[in-house]
Amino acid sequence: MLPDTGYRTQPELCTNSVANQHHNHLFSVTILLAVMTFLLLLLLNPEWAIGQTEVSKTDSTLQTRLSQVPSSSITHGSISGSEPNPQADHLLGELFDQFSDTNRLDLELYGYFQQGVTLNPASPDDRLNGPVLNNYRSNAFQLNGLYLVGERKIDADSPDIQLGGRVGMLYGTDAAFGLSDGLDANIVSDDASRFNKLAFPQLYGNLFLPYGSGVSFKFGKFFSPIGNEWLYSAKNFFYSHFLSWNLQPGTHTGVLAETKFHDNWVFRFGPNFGWNTSENSNHATSYLSTIQWTSPDKHSQIYFAIQSGDQSTVITTADSNVVNYSLIVNQDLRHNWHYMLEHDLLTSHSRTGVARNNFETYSLAQYLFYKMNEQYRFGIRFEWLRDDDGILKGFDPMAPSAPGSYYNLTLGMNWYPRPYLRVRPEIRWDTQIRDSAADTPAFDDGTSTSQLLLACDILLEF
Repeated sequence: MLPDTGYRTQPELCTNSVANQHHNHLFSVTILLAVMTFLLLLLLNPEWAIGQTEVSKTDSTLQTRLSQVPSSSITHGSISGSEPNPQADHLLGELFDQFSDTNRLDLELYGYFQQGVTLNPASPDDRLNGPVLNNYRSNAFQLNGLYLVGERKIDADSPDIQLGGRVGMLYGTDAAFGLSDGLDANIVSDDASRFNKLAFPQLYGNLFLPYGSGVSFKFGKFFSPIGNEWLYSAKNFFYSHFLSWNLQPGTHTGVLAETKFHDNWVFRFGPNFGWNTSENSNHATSYLSTIQWTSPDKHSQIYFAIQSGDQSTVITTADSNVVNYSLIVNQDLRHNWHYMLEHDLLTSHSRTGVARNNFETYSLAQYLFYKMNEQYRFGIRFEWLRDDDGILKGFDPMAPSAPGSYYNLTLGMNWYPRPYLRVRPEIRWDTQIRDSAADTPAFDDGTSTSQLLLACDILLEF
């Protein structure tokens, strides 16, 4: 039995009795695409859909709103991994804004709704796209997530001691990657659905102390600051994730302190229970540290995050010393171009002599983004990942993996028909070079060393 390597926490695999009925699946996808198109038209024309009496906004007003659209998330940003879209002025967004402005607890409510389809011309029998996450379902509709956030913010410029916090609730196929051992199981019981789950990816308190440049503490469950791609999908440019995302922690439960120096340096440090777990099952503590430098003109950024400690669940099957780090470089280029590089390393050394808990992976990913205007942005991502010991897997933790090198190239576009609505089509090519030809390939249900995916999702922020 292959070990569960714990990349972002995988849901359990079940048997799909209709896996071979590809024509039925494709027909269903066609119907779902039609439904998604209708919903898109509804969002683009709310006056037509609900019979509002308000006069439609003029083109000049629309252009003003579009000019205020936040740029695509191409820098690492806050470890919170989520923030409201101030341009979400549709009916649902206005309802949430009204609550946020009037409640006595100073809670701010926001979130997003995301759904998508991934077409795989190979039509694998298991209907899984190999190690690709989160759009792991081939030729099928995915309700990736309905994400709700309730947050009491702190003001880092205030001279007062403050208490804040955040609660995030996610339902959909992405929720399986935000679960943590212990905490989520104690809040909600696992449902019978193979794909759609309910999770609380973030559940933490915030304490701010106005000493020096200010020190803030997060205590609870929070997103891992390792890597540039988030479970909170509104922070990502691409619909799909690069393969390194499979081998990074999704969440930590513990304490994380943060402080800033001279407006250019940010430091974070704190202990936690390890990868995707809220229980200290092996009575060991892991430590997380980050350092971030941003140039005075805000055009350059260097970011480094590292997690180290003994693990006995999720990433390994017995006590092992696990180290995972991520180095990210961001650089604005001329004429609306932006370049980003990420290097990751994951190593594990068994403390009990279990050979399968000794492994190493490392990768290099490069991104290039171009902002044509406020409505259209384009991106390209190329990744090389070296898996020395065959631990890379996807949705199915029992799927075979082979030591070797993995390459993937993704071309994508972000279209903003409204400041709060994003459509993200992409085309992706993955290929694998195995160390041994006798090992099972990674794609098309273990029959191919390459894979082509055509995907698109719709993301509505509120």
